[in-house]
Amino acid sequence: MSSDMRIKKVCQFCKDTFIAKQHRTKFCSHRCGQLNYKQHARDEKIAATVEAVKEQVSQPARIKIPQPIIEKALIPMKELALVIGISERTIFRLVKDAAFPKIKIGKRLLFQKEKVLTYIIHKYGNP
Repeated sequence: MSSDMRIKKVCQFCKDTFIAKQHRTKFCSHRCGQLNYKQHARDEKIAATVEAVKEQVSQPARIKIPQPIIEKALIPMKELALVIGISERTIFRLVKDAAFPKIKIGKRLLFQKEKVLTYIIHKYGNP
């Protein structure tokens, strides 16, 4: 159905007057409709951010209490390499020595950090 309606309207975005062919037309062009949509979306995001900030400000500050660090008696090879500062490959070479302090539980190879440090200092330390 075609309509011969010609209605003089004002664009809701740019405020220019234009002639509309339908009674529900709000914008003078497709571009004005797109710009209005973007502006509306931007305003909604800003409003949501303002609400979130107000909510955070109104809530009392939560103080984080640091949890005590639990010292493990036995540590795996990766942690030993980080703690001592040598590579895992070097630890593998050291493990070949029968005197190296290691504990094998199943397939896992675990170490006591203090015993490993004393072993390395005793074997490689300067006299």
